[in-house]
Amino acid sequence: MTAIDVLRSRLGVATAGPPQRKIARPRTVALIDVHACTGCGLCVPECPAACIEPLASVPLDRTDAPPVQTRHDECLGCGLCVEICTHLAHVSAIRSYDTNLVEQALGCAIAADAPLARTSPEPGHEYWAEEGAFHHMGEGTRIPVADLSPEERTALAAGAR
Repeated sequence: MTAIDVLRSRLGVATAGPPQRKIARPRTVALIDVHACTGCGLCVPECPAACIEPLASVPLDRTDAPPVQTRHDECLGCGLCVEICTHLAHVSAIRSYDTNLVEQALGCAIAADAPLARTSPEPGHEYWAEEGAFHHMGEGTRIPVADLSPEERTALAAGAR
């Protein structure tokens, strides 16, 4: 059992396969604080919707890997990226936000299905940064380490693979 298997199982997320398309409007969507993201990329290949990617234009003065961002209109709201960021990357750059809040803040509509055309993700808004107006409204990890079995803890301690 790998760490990814533990997280997928705990969240009820299907094993890796072709990207899933949204069939319902999610209750929450994941957004990334690009100031906190290390650019490790652990979340990118694991996203069931394949809606996380490195930013093409980085708004920060960075010399390391570019941060990633979600295409929030394609997000399934599963929370797997939040758990990967917290438990495997040991960062808390990804949080889940109420879909209604995101729509209000960004002046957009998040539908029950993915948009027909895929767009590049935007760097994000300062709302989601640690000092941002809505950062405190995001949900972090839903899987407390204390709730894990000894085998699951061992798998998470071993890392992503």
